[in-house]
Amino acid sequence: MLQISDAQFSSKVLKSKKLVLVMFSAPWCSVCKPVTKMLESLETDASICKIDIESDPLMAQEYEIKSLPTIVLFKGGEAIDQVSGNVSSDKLLKIINDA
Repeated sequence: MLQISDAQFSSKVLKSKKLVLVMFSAPWCSVCKPVTKMLESLETDASICKIDIESDPLMAQEYEIKSLPTIVLFKGGEAIDQVSGNVSSDKLLKIINDA
């Protein structure tokens, strides 16, 4: 999983030719830890990125992230799906495969 900043968001997410899952998280988020582990073991061709909303809050504001963790799926530079909370790997794989 690639840790990205607000400054890298455009090049790593919006300009990517692949599907990109972006997990919005924060160090104090207890649910984010198991979701991070699940994402690290997820078998997918999609790129997986993580952004800390405390150190890089701009993209969280831009995409109106209200709860953590929130995972947003991007395709062709557009947010096409979003899930929040302790989501299962099966649900994420379904979202990716349906994209």
